[in-house]
Formats: sequence, structure tokens, C-alpha cells
Amino acid sequence: MTRVQPSSCHGPARPDTPGGVPARLRVGVVGAGVAGLAAARRLARAGCDVQVFEKSRGPGGRTATRRSDHGGAFDHGAPSFGAHDARFVALLAEAEAAGAVARYVPRVAESCHRGIRTREATRQRWVGVPGMNGLCRWLAQGLDLHAGARVTRLAPTARGVELACADGGPLGCFDRVLVSVPGPQAVPLLEAAPALAARAAALAYEPCFTLMLGLCGPREALPPALRDHDALRPSQGPLDWALRVASKPGRASREAWVLYARADWSAQRLEGDPEAAGAELLAALEAVVGPLPGVVERVPMRWRYARAIPGSAGEPALLDEATGLGLCGDALAGARVEAAWRSGEALADAVLRARGVVA
Repeated sequence: MTRVQPSSCHGPARPDTPGGVPARLRVGVVGAGVAGLAAARRLARAGCDVQVFEKSRGPGGRTATRRSDHGGAFDHGAPSFGAHDARFVALLAEAEAAGAVARYVPRVAESCHRGIRTREATRQRWVGVPGMNGLCRWLAQGLDLHAGARVTRLAPTARGVELACADGGPLGCFDRVLVSVPGPQAVPLLEAAPALAARAAALAYEPCFTLMLGLCGPREALPPALRDHDALRPSQGPLDWALRVASKPGRASREAWVLYARADWSAQRLEGDPEAAGAELLAALEAVVGPLPGVVERVPMRWRYARAIPGSAGEPALLDEATGLGLCGDALAGARVEAAWRSGEALADAVLRARGVVA
């Protein structure tokens, strides 16, 4: 784990400076997915002293990309995302100009009792470049990000909120700490703020098994349903989607696919053997399209909190000023990547408003 030098905790939380100008606020953000990075970026641009702590090796959260042992990479988290909010569309235009995202319109095949048919795309999608984590990597630019730092305890004190890692070592002390991890993982971090912990506990998620497939042959050797399309959606069985990685802008040309299982099927196998689940998904795909030639890589992945089920109507983010703790995430704002961004922005604005800064 990357060791983080603790920030100063001398004296009580800092008051406003003379003249009523808010002091430079120290903010810790737990989680470097879209929501956490949106909040961190907004606060850093407003002049706050922000540090982001991420348990994984880099930013991305569920917009995840994994390197392949045979070259290239797999997008094994969210495969793509939409954009409707004018502010989010404007952000993506900025990210597109920087080469961090690209527009994506896949050619989709649907299977039914009559066979395979092509479905015309009806709306534009977006993807990160060169992998799905491209958006998060761009959002994280300029931020003080500590990867490999797993936060296990938040302790509000008179001096600020103290963070500790898995081995008990200190990670720093902050005026505000914003938690942007899935609800069940957030609950133990929010014990000091019962209302936030209760809301986090109420957030629901669907699991998903994915299978990353690397093939050694050319695209021309694939069964027609895959050869002539970028994505496949079966009408029945355990498989929800099969997506061709190379169809997305900025990807390696090697033939690689990611299979996504249906949520109910994934839930039934959540505690089982991932390899067995992966074998079932491959068999389900071949039952639809025929045998796949040259499978050289087969990597299953279990996402326990893959898709947020939208929470009940309410605030898209929550801030407890008494403890200095906040909660954001896609499940609070309607699920999806865009919702995660909205939630992070909303929490940052709540922090700024509480400090007397116009959001």
C-alpha cells in the first residue's frame, strides 16, 4: 500500500480567516470512481485542499479496465455510458477534446427464436479512451490521489475527521470527508453519522459476473453473429450482453470480447466458483453463435456491486455538517455513470454552500 504522509491535525478545525473569508478547507475523498472524482475536482477548483484515497491501483471504480496477458486490455466494468444532462455533456466535450473519451455507436445483434437480427442503434454512447477508466483518469488530473490506500476507519474529533488504513496507520486529518463507495462498503465508515449510515445501508445493487475472452484468430474466423457485429444481446439464458472490445475507439485490434451475465443469474452464483460461472457463460454464448475458435484467455470477474438500483426519491448526495461526513454515489442519483457525476457534483456544492461559498 502506498504510504500517505498524515496531514496536520494540530488544534481545532480551522475557523474562517479575518474578514469572513473561509479558510482553505481540507477535504478527504474516499473512492476514486466517477462520483468521488467529480466531487474532488469541483472542490479543488474552488480552492479546497483535497486528497483522494483509492483502495485499487488507480482511478476508475466500476468504469474499470484490466490489462490482458496477451496484449491490449479488457473493459470489464461499465461497457459504455450515456449523457443527457447539459452540464455532463459539456464536461464530456472537454474530455473528448483532451482525448479521454470518444463517441461510440456499436452495431448490435439480437438473438431470438427466429435467429440473429441486427438492431439499428438509436442513441449515441460514450466510452473512455484508451480504456473505460479514461474518464476517471482525466478527472483525476491535478488531484492528490493516493492509490492502494484502503480506508477502514473515519473518526470525527475536535481537530477534524481522522482517517486510518487497514493496518491502523493514519492517513490524515480533514475538515470534511466525503465517502463515495458502494453503500454496503460505506456503512462501517459512517458509524459516526447514523443518518448517513442508514441511507447507505438502504442502497441496493445488482451483482454481475463478467467473462473476459481473448482469441488468437482473426475476426474473419468468428461465427457470423460476432464477425459482423460489435455487440450481441441474447433473448434468453444467463448471458445479458457480449461486447467486442476492439469496436471501441482507441482499443487494440486484437480480438477480445467481454461477456456480461444477467443480474438474477449472477446473484445465484455470487458465492460460487468464478471459473465455473465463466465456463457457463462461454457455453451460453456458443449455444447462440456456435463454437468460438482460438480461445487463449478466459478470465472471470465477479462484481458484487455492479449496478446500482436507484434509491428512493430524495437528495442526490448527503452531508452531515455536525460530523463533517458526506455520502455520494450513483445509487443516490438514479444509477449510471452520469448519475454518479451528478451526485459527486451535488455533494461538492453542498460542502461549498455550507462554507458560505456560492456553488
